[in-house]
Amino acid sequence: MKTTVLDLFATPVIQTKFDSHQKYVGEFDNREEIDRKPPSWHVPLNTSFPNVGDADPFVPSTIVDSLKKDIMFQVKKIMHNRRMPTDLKYTSFWYNAYYEGQGQEPHNHLSVPGNDPFWCGVYFAKNCFPGSFFFIKTDYSHRIQQPFNHHDTPMNKYYDEFYATEYSDGDLILFPPHLHHSVKVGLPNKSEQRLTFSFNISHNNETVRDN
Repeated sequence: MKTTVLDLFATPVIQTKFDSHQKYVGEFDNREEIDRKPPSWHVPLNTSFPNVGDADPFVPSTIVDSLKKDIMFQVKKIMHNRRMPTDLKYTSFWYNAYYEGQGQEPHNHLSVPGNDPFWCGVYFAKNCFPGSFFFIKTDYSHRIQQPFNHHDTPMNKYYDEFYATEYSDGDLILFPPHLHHSVKVGLPNKSEQRLTFSFNISHNNETVRDN
């Protein structure tokens, strides 16, 4: 019997390798383990959110400026290939640095102060191990159904609440700002600092090209 499962209302996440990753390998030294986070955040980490300042004590402004330029160049190519707006600008650009036992609680990027994000992104810069970054399903409407043991069935992905990623050093991902995500706490990090750069981008209502 032929049947089809319709994947309705999919959420797109674009994954690629950052073309300029090798340019930055070795540029980010390990720094002291500190808790430097906004008051509203709960899990300890070292973050420059919402932006990396000119006098940041951990990442030089020359590196940040170069990194922003290279990432934006690639993001525009990605958007162009998908007939999406390419008149883009950063509204936020920050880093998150973690040691073992540090992480980040579930969140999205809709509530970033002074921002109206079009899309968001993460560059996995250093010591990023698979499974530490994951997306979270926030549509719980399936819970009105009678439960069953879905874990060993082809339907499992429709019931799982978490999607653990396989992203590692050099990966670049783009995703819509409403999508909840988190960084797992407690995974071993070999006493090395895990470093990512996150960003929000907006556009100027450029008309999408028709081919």
